[in-house]
Amino acid sequence: MLATFAWLAAALRWRTWYLHPGQTLVVTLLATFAWSIRGAGIVCVATTLLYPLGAMIWTLVRREQAAQVVRRVVGIVVIFLIIAAYQGTLKALSPEKALASGQQSANSYTDQLLTGLTDGHRLSVARPGDWLKLVTNFRNLMLDHFGDFSSSFVPWPRENPDFHFRVYIGKSFALFGLLGWLWHATRLKRATADNQETPAAVSADGASTRFLDLFVLLYISLYLVWPFDFARFWSPILPVMLVYGADAVIRFSDRRGRIQKVLAAAPAVLLLGLLFLLNSVEDFVQLGNYARRLNYVSDSLASGVSTIIHRSPDPAITYVAVMNGDDHFALAWYFTQAQGPQGEPQGGRRYVPYSPAAHVEAKGGAAETVEELIVRLMETAATATKDGENDMKEPRVYLFSYFAHRDAEGVFANLRQTHPEAMAAWTVEKVRQQEIIMAVWEIRPRRAASTEK
Repeated sequence: MLATFAWLAAALRWRTWYLHPGQTLVVTLLATFAWSIRGAGIVCVATTLLYPLGAMIWTLVRREQAAQVVRRVVGIVVIFLIIAAYQGTLKALSPEKALASGQQSANSYTDQLLTGLTDGHRLSVARPGDWLKLVTNFRNLMLDHFGDFSSSFVPWPRENPDFHFRVYIGKSFALFGLLGWLWHATRLKRATADNQETPAAVSADGASTRFLDLFVLLYISLYLVWPFDFARFWSPILPVMLVYGADAVIRFSDRRGRIQKVLAAAPAVLLLGLLFLLNSVEDFVQLGNYARRLNYVSDSLASGVSTIIHRSPDPAITYVAVMNGDDHFALAWYFTQAQGPQGEPQGGRRYVPYSPAAHVEAKGGAAETVEELIVRLMETAATATKDGENDMKEPRVYLFSYFAHRDAEGVFANLRQTHPEAMAAWTVEKVRQQEIIMAVWEIRPRRAASTEK
């Protein structure tokens, strides 16, 4: 998000950045940097490319001098080459994250964007019978995302009656923000800051707005069809929409005099002040509850890691599977903080979690499933304990689930159907569960299970 703000600041500070190679380079690198941090950064890159393209089309309409057109073309080429270089690097080093992966990766933009609209690719635009369902899904996504967008303005709604008041406050600010953005995005009367600037969209007071309008438009368009619902997704445009909202309140009263303009701004300042007060009080009143909840979750994860280390003190023959990349990241950190088995100088650092591979060549680039990961680890564990110093030792495979124990139970049910012979040689036991927060399953050879019992 900080990279996005830096990119916005540079582009708004240099209103004609696309006419200067150095400024074009800085703005494009910041947009690419934002993209590399989070997938939504693709909006920054798209805005960086489309904005000067629109400006060039405007110059052609106005029939500007050829020198001006050449400068614009050079800037667009620089932007395109940087984006292409970044995508080429991704394709070589991490294919599943590149745009070129398309349907070959479960992490691709096309796959994720279509998942929500097509009910997991069960619906198709090519079938007229699915059109009504596709339209219905699009409507539902828009309504859900508007709710998330509204929730981003206020603290997390907890329960009645507080819940309804916060919903109303959030939706009111969301409406003000959209009205302010629409006013700027559809305003036809623009002044120019200098003779070189064309559609750089300058409002009457000389501040550039078209670039910002385009960024908000593309960002909202992306999340209207995004299959996931989280208020935090709207964080990059939240400060911008607050400004748009305040501007909308001010423009409800079109007053010309200086004192009258100050009076017109008073309601906007009051609303922003009350919103700030609401969020501040939330932190003051509820911070202790938030901290206790986070500590409880953290302690639960740490206890799961301790259970694995206690039951399998040899990290060389311990294989820990997790459901996804987020769980992988969290569990790896907790292992580094854990106290290892006796005589292990590195503590829990030698315990390595495994998550499903995002790109499997044998599957044509598709992602590995959790079931396939577990089977792979079982085969690796069985092989590792037959060679060298690990001979005669019993391997342990674990599945660690984080707020997904129901999904993990389904994983083992699938394995018993798809790999009955492999599962017959191993026994599965849930050895730790902390409410719905986390659960640990131990998978071990049946002879080891019978011996320990």
